[in-house]
Amino acid sequence: MFPEEYEEAFNLVKKYCKSPSHDVWHAFRVFNLAMRIQKAEGGNKKIIAYASILHDIADRKVLGEEGLKLIEEFLKQKVSDKEREEIIRIIKSMGFKGALEKEAFKTIEEAIVKDADKLDAIGAVGIARAFTYGGENQRLIFDPNEKVKLHKNREEYLTSTTSTINHFYEKLIHLKGKLFTKTAKEIASKRHDFLILFLEEFFNEWWNND
Repeated sequence: MFPEEYEEAFNLVKKYCKSPSHDVWHAFRVFNLAMRIQKAEGGNKKIIAYASILHDIADRKVLGEEGLKLIEEFLKQKVSDKEREEIIRIIKSMGFKGALEKEAFKTIEEAIVKDADKLDAIGAVGIARAFTYGGENQRLIFDPNEKVKLHKNREEYLTSTTSTINHFYEKLIHLKGKLFTKTAKEIASKRHDFLILFLEEFFNEWWNND
């Protein structure tokens, strides 16, 4: 199932990323999206591949700084020193920074990996992941008394304990507008529309208007 060239990287993710919303299959989808974008936009394929596969190992919810060291050691036999430095830099830059904070990128490789990760958070898969993560963290599906908060920075976003539906308004519906590459924006169009359609149907059923 996993490409032979990157099988060891996927196995590393499988070992450490156990959350159903951020597991090896998330890495697989992000990798496939990144390769699809790279084919159209260019960039160093090896850097994009390894960064897209390994990024969640260094997430605060998994291994954090320890994960960065593990990734760095793993890559020593896989890529050049310069490529390894760029992969680590990209991984360190990953993560949603709040709906109101402007995002940027330094290289096409970084843009592609970030775009691929965002794309896996919208559409049908994104909806499934959102509710899976909400369930893992005992989040309510929806609370009509809870106000949507557009976070100004990453710290505000990370400390949020909002309901899953509010998460759509605080993060997911903003992702389309935070993409960098033309290819990712094209892919996002249908996925974003599906998010909006889902929300419309959700509230129709919630308020018994269906």
